[in-house]
Amino acid sequence: MVLNLGAFYQGVNENDARERAKRKENAALYNEFIRLNPDASAKQREAYATELGGNSPFLRAAMPTADVMKSNVARRQQQVAAASQAKKYKALQQKISLMNDATTMFGNVYSSTGDLEQANKAVTDMFSGYLDGNDMLGISAAGTKKAQQDFDKDFATTYDLWQKQGSQASAVETWNKTYNPTFLKKWIPVATSELNRLEQQQLIKANTEAGNIGASSAADPSLKENFVKNFKTKYPRLSEEQIGEVMLTLDNREAQATKKINNDISMAKQGVKNLLAATLEDDPNYSNNMEVNALQTEAAVTDKLKTLFNANEVLVGKEPTTDDVKEVLDMVEKSLKAQIKIDDTKEAAKLKILAEQQEVDRFSPRFEDNNGNLDVKQQNDVEDNILTQLFPDVDTKNEENTIAKKMAKDKFLKDFRVASENWDISIKDPAVYGSIMQKMVDLIMDDNNGADGTFQDYFFIKAVNDYYSNTSLNTPEAVAFRSGLQSLGLDSLEQAQQLAEEGDTEIQLKWEETFKKVREDFRNKAFENFDKKIFNLQNLDEKADEFITEVPDRVETLITKDGVNLIANVEELINAPVSENGLKNLELKNTEVTASLKKVVNIGREVEDQISQIKSYLALPRFDQDPSLADTRASLENKLKQLEAGKGFVLNEAQQLKNAIMKIRSASKKVVETKVIDNNNLNPENIPDAVKDKATAIAFILKKNAENSGLNDVHNLKTSEERKEWIKDKLEIVGGEDTAGWIGGIFTDTSTEDALIRSVAEQLNIDIDTPSWSKGSQGRNKGRNNRQ
Repeated sequence: MVLNLGAFYQGVNENDARERAKRKENAALYNEFIRLNPDASAKQREAYATELGGNSPFLRAAMPTADVMKSNVARRQQQVAAASQAKKYKALQQKISLMNDATTMFGNVYSSTGDLEQANKAVTDMFSGYLDGNDMLGISAAGTKKAQQDFDKDFATTYDLWQKQGSQASAVETWNKTYNPTFLKKWIPVATSELNRLEQQQLIKANTEAGNIGASSAADPSLKENFVKNFKTKYPRLSEEQIGEVMLTLDNREAQATKKINNDISMAKQGVKNLLAATLEDDPNYSNNMEVNALQTEAAVTDKLKTLFNANEVLVGKEPTTDDVKEVLDMVEKSLKAQIKIDDTKEAAKLKILAEQQEVDRFSPRFEDNNGNLDVKQQNDVEDNILTQLFPDVDTKNEENTIAKKMAKDKFLKDFRVASENWDISIKDPAVYGSIMQKMVDLIMDDNNGADGTFQDYFFIKAVNDYYSNTSLNTPEAVAFRSGLQSLGLDSLEQAQQLAEEGDTEIQLKWEETFKKVREDFRNKAFENFDKKIFNLQNLDEKADEFITEVPDRVETLITKDGVNLIANVEELINAPVSENGLKNLELKNTEVTASLKKVVNIGREVEDQISQIKSYLALPRFDQDPSLADTRASLENKLKQLEAGKGFVLNEAQQLKNAIMKIRSASKKVVETKVIDNNNLNPENIPDAVKDKATAIAFILKKNAENSGLNDVHNLKTSEERKEWIKDKLEIVGGEDTAGWIGGIFTDTSTEDALIRSVAEQLNIDIDTPSWSKGSQGRNKGRNNRQ
């Protein structure tokens, strides 16, 4: 058999050519399939490739592998996604640009017309078909805000100029005519508040000047005439009603000053008559008293009174009245008729005089050292501690400011004594003096109307009434005070003051007469019973022994709690970090120690009464001259020494309690009184701690007085700015900080002020960050997102 190899190879070559052509055709068909079906899945691509290649690996190899197909599908999906995202982003950019243009248009139309409906219509007409209802809600809100912001930015200059030119009310009326009222809604309340502030400022200043002028016009009426004549020019902001209020202050102060002058004259005359009375009664043998014999005619008495008047700075140059002469003649007649009676009567009379001496110098505090000498330093220290809230330490470099503060403080103390004299309130006892003054300062600070240190009778009267109305206080003065009010049918001394202000010109005199008579009756009653309670010295000695034995235990019971001294942990409480619980603990400790001090002081008074009683009985002739009572007298004299020692013990314990109270009060006030805004003495690293401490103390005070301070209602304020302003106001009132306000904040660093405001807000859980419109916008956006 002969093989035709040439024909064989030719057939092979022709077959290869057909396969290669088929392979090339399949590759083209596959590419065309992909072009027509670019999003075909890897499975679809594999199926088509298999269909084209059949069972021929050679033909299948002309097309991508399965892995390449999967990779191509993944790349295609990425490209499609990227193109879709780019398309959406471009559409979003176009929408944002469109809304910005619409917002600008809305703001411009609203700024020029002030009509929201007109602005809405203009935008809707212009962009109809491009924006939907939800878009318009956002455009309306943003456009309204922008229009107001643009107006506020321009109007701020007008407002600043208005303030610099005197903040006249007429200008506010012009604004209403010149500007769109819609945009003034924010500014009118601000301007009104500023006008009210300036009005109140003038009212306070006018009342203060009226008080000073009234006090001086009693001696120089021309001062009052000039004040009234120039009043409206000097204080143009005040209404007729306010002018009437100031004039009432002027008249009342003039009346008080006139009464003071008349009272001084009356007291000076009484002093002269008392001097004469003492002279007339000086000689026990009245028939031989030359003073008595020389003053039995009107002429002699008149000459004597003239001489005594001219020696007195208050009465110099004044003529004795007929009543003055008659009163002295009555005294002379009484002296001529007086007779010495039994020894008991003489001694009782002496004791009565001693008791009446307690009425002398009622209106001047008497601070004594351990030796019974006047202690001016102790008095000054007490006054400084009590008045530190009203008259805080000032910058000693500013000599003028320091002198002004000292003068204001001295005037306050002087007015305090004048008020005690006007209402016949004894301040001789240092404890009473300090308690009433402290109570008055607390009332002033709580009210805040008098926090500039101006003395006001109202607070003095209320402090006195609160002090003596405490039924646990049973001193003779306290009992007489309450009895005097009851005799006049009054519920309080404040009621008497109110009646006086309402026109009852006699109520104050009635009170003084009644109060004095009740005290006199109280003393007379005591001396009538002088020798009826104790009939012998032995009985007195036994009672004194029992009393002395009980004093230490009584004091110990009062100054301890659960076996621990009340003041043992005072320093620990004071030095503890400032916190709400720490402030509460200080307040509780102050209450406990104050209550203890009052009771310890009462024990001290009981010791003094016991000493006076023993001395009185030992002086009686019927006990003094009885030889059989020598041992008992010696025992009682020894008791006096023990009582004096006991008195020192009680006073020492009381002083320690008092010192602790002063420390507690000083510590409680120090944080609040320490300014942190514009305080050059604070280092930057100390400011955060000072801010935190002060915020804690202020928050504690506001929480404690939540109802009166307005804390209960602050969350009802609509905007964060209103809540922030509320906190600013409390910083000024409670903490004494000088907050610069929104205009001052433009020119000065307010970081410390902002930190203090924020810290107080956090302490009180007050939201000062989220304005009301933001909350509404968030709600609307959330709803729109849910719908999409």
